[in-house]
Amino acid sequence: REYYFLPNFTLLAIVTCWVGFKGYLQKEREVVNFKLNLKKEKIEEVEKDEAFLNTLKQVMEQEKPYLNQDLNLNMLADYLEMKPKQLSSKINQNCDQNFYDLINSYRVEALKQRLQSDDWAKLSLLGHAYECGFHSKSTFNHVFKKTTQLTPSQYLKHVQKTSE
Repeated sequence: REYYFLPNFTLLAIVTCWVGFKGYLQKEREVVNFKLNLKKEKIEEVEKDEAFLNTLKQVMEQEKPYLNQDLNLNMLADYLEMKPKQLSSKINQNCDQNFYDLINSYRVEALKQRLQSDDWAKLSLLGHAYECGFHSKSTFNHVFKKTTQLTPSQYLKHVQKTSE
């Protein structure tokens, strides 16, 4: 009886290993093909939606919604008369950054302009940051350093040196 079961179990183990190995190889081929397709898609340049970019730029420069500390995707979508998911997708595709990075880049540029004006000394750096739409000191410092590779105080010193 033991001699009858042993060959069957050995054969069953071999078949199971063979099926598993074939499945593993198939999965690996699919992963490699998927990665190759992703690279091809990235190489093919996606056309930018110029109408959207112009509308977004116009709203950001004229309405300046980024100065509002409570600005969120829904509010900007209302400005642009779009659905929030559609706006988020268009920002990601056309601006190569997410919503918060886009808004913070406008805020940093507004702060840079304020610091280069003649009446910058009326407020502290943090006061200017709040006026430009930043909600907290830590966010302001992190975003400013990420964008300019300088801390806000280093940037202010640099601006003062170049203006002399």
